[in-house]
Amino acid sequence: MNKTDFIRKMDSMGRIVIPKDLRNKLNIRDDDSITISLNENHIELNKYTFEDKLKKISNLIGYIYDLVPFSIDVISTDIMYKDYIFPDNIKKAIEERTDYYSSSLETIMIGDNSLDAFFALIPLIIESNYIGTLFISKDSIVDRNDKNIISVIHRLVENITYL
Repeated sequence: MNKTDFIRKMDSMGRIVIPKDLRNKLNIRDDDSITISLNENHIELNKYTFEDKLKKISNLIGYIYDLVPFSIDVISTDIMYKDYIFPDNIKKAIEERTDYYSSSLETIMIGDNSLDAFFALIPLIIESNYIGTLFISKDSIVDRNDKNIISVIHRLVENITYL
């Protein structure tokens, strides 16, 4: 057996538990979708990704980018945990999948670069699945007008399945 082999019993409903080490390694969280495939005589489990939808969302954001008074991007869950280092309060909002608006200037590390700004992070739920975060940064506090614009963009993005 190699390091990633595990033996698990299946219950009467056909359920098995994926070991926490594997879930952490693949960044699988509660409520994430898993694809189940039969490959010859092997069952394959893979984390379901929404790459096609994320590409459509990124294209939509590209059209909107120059029209709004802030920087806006979409961060997939895989990139978010690999390339970004967030302060604890922002990390908590991401993990709890709640909206976050900073009330003071904050610093986020993106790779080797730091970004000092006011942030708004809005979880993206598509087809009942959390796929990433709408990431907004601005030089000044996110005000009521910004929140209204963000709300419209958020509704557009969450309805991307119809594009």
